[in-house]
Amino acid sequence: MISDAPDIAIAVRVADCVPLLMADRTRGVVAAVHAGWRGTVARVAVAAVDALGREFGTRPQDLIAAIGPNIGACCYEVGTELVDAFGYGWDDLQWFTVNAMKSAFIPFDERLALINGVIKPAFARMRQGA
Repeated sequence: MISDAPDIAIAVRVADCVPLLMADRTRGVVAAVHAGWRGTVARVAVAAVDALGREFGTRPQDLIAAIGPNIGACCYEVGTELVDAFGYGWDDLQWFTVNAMKSAFIPFDERLALINGVIKPAFARMRQGA
């Protein structure tokens, strides 16, 4: 979902997938993206950047982006369908999403170690009932 309406809040609802938020500080437009593994393979992050450019004239260098808490490869097993879809092995949806954003030339703050080091383990404990 993308919007330039300052009076409308947009959000993305996920369970284990990657929530991705983008904002163009110059033009006042935002995007909320649900990046599951199929969307990640289809480069949904890049598609969102393209849509912002088409609709509002956003330039990738004007975007800031944030990735919310999501499941990592450490927390579940994947089948051959997913490995085959990525074509060269499986690591982590967040890793693939970050690299897709970098390939679209979005400046990206990699200080998201908090998500990986603190938030993800807390969610993992919650899922295990600890």
